[in-house]
Amino acid sequence: MPLRIPCFALCIVAMVTAVSAWEPQTAPGFTHLGFLHDPRLTEISGLAQSRRDPELFWVLNDSGNTAEIFAITLKGEVRAQVAIEGASNIDWEDLAAFEQDGEPMLAIADTGDNFKFQRQAHIYLVPEPLPSARSVAVRRQYEFSYEGGIRDVESLAVDVPGQRFLMLDKGERPVGLYALSLRQPAALARRIADLPGSAPPARSLVLPRS
Repeated sequence: MPLRIPCFALCIVAMVTAVSAWEPQTAPGFTHLGFLHDPRLTEISGLAQSRRDPELFWVLNDSGNTAEIFAITLKGEVRAQVAIEGASNIDWEDLAAFEQDGEPMLAIADTGDNFKFQRQAHIYLVPEPLPSARSVAVRRQYEFSYEGGIRDVESLAVDVPGQRFLMLDKGERPVGLYALSLRQPAALARRIADLPGSAPPARSLVLPRS
């Protein structure tokens, strides 16, 4: 009887083989800087450039991971691992860096909801820590829902002149742009615009030959 191997097992073997033999390829106009191989960072979901040191980038892991942020260099070296006190990682999706009254700040978007189970979303506001810090406390927590119902939001930006958070939902057509006040407590993120566009084409993963 022929040996039958599950398709997913073959895919895993193919991926491991391909990754081990993979050489960096860059598109015209881009430069390869480095690799990120740290086992603590298995599902990076958000990245923001440090306001304290432009050579550093803060990153975070997606759901199922600890409430921590990491500082990495352009070469992919981890320089800091900082616990966020007073926060939980239900489904962290994005990270934004900005300055508030001259102080570097980070906003952590706990707004992912692929299955639309979460009736409340959260944004954690923390002072940007020094790379030498072991932890940083949440300065302010925003708990809110969305105008129009539950949304899966995976993109966050801070409009400093407008003193508001801006968020994009995922999987909806048209895509909704939502705003939440940065200064005033609010329990509802308002839908301020619809972004037209069709659903993105299906993506396929093409692995190089070993």
